[in-house]
Amino acid sequence: MGMRKKICLVTGGTGDIGKAICSRLVDESYTVILAGITAEQADAACQELECGNGTLASAVIDVTDEEICNTAVAGILETHGQLDCLVNCAGISYIAPVLLGKVKEWKKVLEVNTLGAFIISKAVIRPMIRARSGRIVHIGSISADVGAPFNAIYAASKAGIAGLVRSFALEVAAAGITVNAVQPGYVKTKLFRQTQGAR
Repeated sequence: MGMRKKICLVTGGTGDIGKAICSRLVDESYTVILAGITAEQADAACQELECGNGTLASAVIDVTDEEICNTAVAGILETHGQLDCLVNCAGISYIAPVLLGKVKEWKKVLEVNTLGAFIISKAVIRPMIRARSGRIVHIGSISADVGAPFNAIYAASKAGIAGLVRSFALEVAAAGITVNAVQPGYVKTKLFRQTQGAR
């Protein structure tokens, strides 16, 4: 990539993990587009993190909406002329025993965590293919491998990300694009405290 400044989109950037990733990228001199589900949340996160040698901008992206994702990526390309990497941190959880869980809530977890990962990946892959370069990283979970009692649908959604990443990586490798997942264990974020940490 030479000396040109790298542009990175971070979805779910208003969460604790997302903000930490944005902060590190800014310190590494990236131009970071921090995306949240609302403008208020994204703007607040940007104000909190403004630091380092890079630059930070906010965006509103719902990863479950293909039109919104495509429009956001087009806006980034119009403003910056490139999009070098995506870090997808967007995710939700739902704690419930299998026997008592609500299908509506399970569908929402799958829509955000798994389908959302597919939709935002699809949005960024086209310009990356044209550039013959790109980096895509999805935040998965160790739950994909070891399971999570009372959180089966979350574990399933993260296992879906693992399969998605493996397949995407094989599909776009020849275009100079890498696709990976990071599968952390429990991190004491706000989401953790609201779900696992509350038990």
